[in-house]
Amino acid sequence: MARKMLQRHCVRRLPAAVVSGELQKPQPMASALKNGIQTSGTQKMKKNKIALGLAALAVSGSALAAPVFSDEFNRSNANNLGGDWSEIERNGNDVAISGNALQLRDDNRGVASASSPDAAATFSVSTLGLEDLFLSFAWAPLIASEDEDVLNVSWRTGDNAWTNIWSSGLGGDGGWSSANVGLGASAANLESIDIRFWTDVDHSSILEALAGLISNPLANEGARIDWISLTGNPIPVVEAPPVSGSQPVPEPATLALLGLGLAGLGALRRKQRAA
Repeated sequence: MARKMLQRHCVRRLPAAVVSGELQKPQPMASALKNGIQTSGTQKMKKNKIALGLAALAVSGSALAAPVFSDEFNRSNANNLGGDWSEIERNGNDVAISGNALQLRDDNRGVASASSPDAAATFSVSTLGLEDLFLSFAWAPLIASEDEDVLNVSWRTGDNAWTNIWSSGLGGDGGWSSANVGLGASAANLESIDIRFWTDVDHSSILEALAGLISNPLANEGARIDWISLTGNPIPVVEAPPVSGSQPVPEPATLALLGLGLAGLGALRRKQRAA
């Protein structure tokens, strides 16, 4: 099917677990989840452990951090994310809610970018009056993913170029990990910014792609994402210091009282002279 967005642009693939700028490398977290059918007990364990870990990351950032955006995807399975999300996908179910998590998947061959991803989910928020913005989330690779497949997070404002702030290869056993990512000073105090989760996946060969589709057509390459939270600190209001050497200007009421006092002294002196 035709892509909903722009034509693909060739870019150099990022290596696995790229960390730059203010980013912190995702720390592994205990997980009981695998892709596929999950029991209610496993789902509860996953929610509890990841919630505790991400809450600790948020609290450690700043006691003044204010919530800007959050989504735990605690809603029914659907091919549309709903809420404030927008989607880019090749097929109608590449971006979906599955098992109380956001799922990005695709079986595309080739190189992707933030502006032309294989699959992507984007939300927009205002950061006016806020600084020190941090994005925390949990993620897990789909079990068909390889090290060459990459999950990315990027942001932009307006029509400016996307800034990539986090990337990780998706090879592994499908276990969950957490990340806490700083957006940088340039994301502060803006009327609107877009934050995008997107994938760049690539089958090693056509035969492998066919084998994967035949053996497990629902387990294409990609990632699951959950417990998304964006926080920021209120920008302090700093009052301008008084100009050096300046004297305070009396209020009108003060001037009136001063005038009455001087008039009274004058009348008293005239009375004393007359006596």
